[in-house]
Amino acid sequence: MSKYYRKKAQQGFSLVELMIAMVLGLLLLIGVSNLFIGSSQTYRLQEALFRVQESGRFALDIIQRDLQATGFQIIEPPRLESGLLRKRNKNWSTAAVTGFDPVAPLPSVVINNGVTSEILRANPAGVETFLYLAPDVNGESALFRNSDAMVEGVVDIRLLYGEDTSNDRQADVFRARTAVTDWGDVVAVRVDLLVAGGAANVVDAAQVLPAPFNAFDTSDRRMYHVFSRTVALRNKMR
Repeated sequence: MSKYYRKKAQQGFSLVELMIAMVLGLLLLIGVSNLFIGSSQTYRLQEALFRVQESGRFALDIIQRDLQATGFQIIEPPRLESGLLRKRNKNWSTAAVTGFDPVAPLPSVVINNGVTSEILRANPAGVETFLYLAPDVNGESALFRNSDAMVEGVVDIRLLYGEDTSNDRQADVFRARTAVTDWGDVVAVRVDLLVAGGAANVVDAAQVLPAPFNAFDTSDRRMYHVFSRTVALRNKMR
C-alpha cells in the first residue's frame, strides 16, 4: 500500500509567545532609556558643577585683584620743626574702597539696566573702578566691572568691610556698608558670592544654602554654590 505524506503546515508564534517577546522587548527598551536618561542627567550635573566652580573662582580672582591693587599709601613730605627735619607719618585717611547703593545718578561707567547689588568702588592703579551685579545682554545675572560683564551666573553678592579700630593696620571688626563708621579705616573686605550654573531642574531637589544666602529661592533646582574670600587691602596694611 502506497504511503502518502502530507506536508506539515508552517506554524507561527502563539499568542503567549508573542506576548512574552513583547514584554521582554519593552523591558529592554525601558532599560536602555533609563541608562540614556541617567547618563544625560549625570552629564548635565557635571557640566553645571564645572561652570559654577569656574565662574566662582574667576569672579573672586577679579575682585581680589582689584582690591589688592587699591589703597595706595600717601606719605606726607618731611616738615621742619625747631630746626630739625622730621619725617611725617603715612596718611591712612584716604578711603581705599567704598560701598554704596545703586541709586541714580550712577557713575558713567556703571550700566543703567537694573543693578541688583550694592556697588563696590575701588581704585586699582589709581583708576576708579566699580564692581557690581546686573543682567547681561542675555538677561543672565553677571558680575560687572565698570560697564563690562566679566562673569555670568553670579546671582548674589554680600560684602563686609573690615575696619581697623585700634590703629594697628589689622581688621578688628567686619561691618556691612551701612554700619561702616570711617571708610578710611577699612583695610579688608570679606566677599561672599552665590553662583548658579546650568539650566533649571539639574539637581534632584531645591538646595538649602548657608548664610548669608539661606533665604535665596532655589526652587528652580539649578546648581548653586557659595564662594567666600577675605581680601586684605595690602597697600593699606603696610
